[in-house]
Amino acid sequence: MRELLTFAMLAALGGCEAQVRGHVAANLNVGNTRQNLISVLTVLLPFIGYPRTLNALAAVNETAPALEEGGRPPSPGDLFLITNALAHVEE
Repeated sequence: MRELLTFAMLAALGGCEAQVRGHVAANLNVGNTRQNLISVLTVLLPFIGYPRTLNALAAVNETAPALEEGGRPPSPGDLFLITNALAHVEE
């Protein structure tokens, strides 16, 4: 739980993407999943804004890329789909 909170706080702080990547890896090591991290970012979006959310999402994608069918990491178009889904979060 502490590692997940650290990830959330660093994402909200902004400007510390190297530390966010380190804590993405640490979260994976303590048993949190990529989906847990994306869920945290979804909740944080209205509070921290799009730029910080997208920077943290990029750190998640770099450190723990989602594998699609065929075992390839997501394309930039996939980031658009995630961003579009986050846009529908009610304020």
